[in-house]
Amino acid sequence: MWTRIRSIFRQTITPNTLKGIAQRAGAWVDETYKCVETSRYTHATKGQTRVWFSKPAVGSRSGGLVVEENGGRIDITVTDYRGFPVGKPVSIDPEVAQGMGAMLRSAAVRAMPSTGRKMDRIRWETASDQARDIADRARFEASLFDGI
Repeated sequence: MWTRIRSIFRQTITPNTLKGIAQRAGAWVDETYKCVETSRYTHATKGQTRVWFSKPAVGSRSGGLVVEENGGRIDITVTDYRGFPVGKPVSIDPEVAQGMGAMLRSAAVRAMPSTGRKMDRIRWETASDQARDIADRARFEASLFDGI
């Protein structure tokens, strides 16, 4: 599926185009959804429901994700490079999803060192140094109101 629609993703995606992709991935999107496209994913929104479709890297044969969010529930489906589900959808809590996102970002930086080289290693701070800097900034900002 991804090889067939890769050229389509360079254009604006309509809900009608996403309909077939969504059905193949096990999600549900119709023509009344509003679509927004970014460089890495497309999402379709209708009311309180939003569905994200990840885009693979050009030439990649790896899979992707379909994420359905409705209120406080998040369902994640991993797809193969053709867009078919790999296993069953998993329902998770939004806080768990945020933690997963942070772990994936960290893993991606380590997997592709070039993204981690944007900042000199000398400028990387330990967690305790970051906490100290945050506390110092908070004290400074709070002191701005001492004279009031």
